[in-house]
Amino acid sequence: MGDARGPALSKSLESRGWVLLADGVSSDLGPVVRQPIARFTDAIIAPTADGYLANTRAEMSFHTDTNHMDRPADYVALRCMQPAAEGGQTRLVDARDILERLSRSALDRLRLPVWRWQRATRDQGGLTPPRPVLTELDCFRWWSYGLVVPSAAEEMVRLEVEQAIVDCATFEHQWNVGDVLVWKNQRILHARRHFKGDRRMSRTHVWV
Repeated sequence: MGDARGPALSKSLESRGWVLLADGVSSDLGPVVRQPIARFTDAIIAPTADGYLANTRAEMSFHTDTNHMDRPADYVALRCMQPAAEGGQTRLVDARDILERLSRSALDRLRLPVWRWQRATRDQGGLTPPRPVLTELDCFRWWSYGLVVPSAAEEMVRLEVEQAIVDCATFEHQWNVGDVLVWKNQRILHARRHFKGDRRMSRTHVWV
């Protein structure tokens, strides 16, 4: 990815919340993010027997990556190394569209530090500390999977959020080798469709 495309890609990323690169390099995100990168982590996502949901062929509902952390990653990049034989599409939805569909009472509850998740793997250990789901317009963390709902009131909000996601327009990408999707992780939720065969992705989490 050359610097010449950087400003246009960065503008698209800021306005839309995501950008698709053809034959990009997921770890070379400086020209796209246009901010100093404090740190990043890389991982290969492929079917294994480690028990981690991302490393299965199962469908994954809309979620924020690293939602269990004090501060979720600012950006996520996925690069396709090998597309699935069938399925495996990545879907994106903008949290701004979700929030517009929620009641005032739901928004108020999402700002309360009462939301906890079961951590994704055993080595991450137990439940997350209670945190707000929503702290500002572009800082939204969500995943219904593993969510520990503290009361009936929060369960009603969970159902309202999930229905809002269903009602929102989504972008769906069918992967080709070399494709890279980059999105603002605290604004854009992503999901994965069930797939058959092998599927190998390179994932980068970026903090700025």
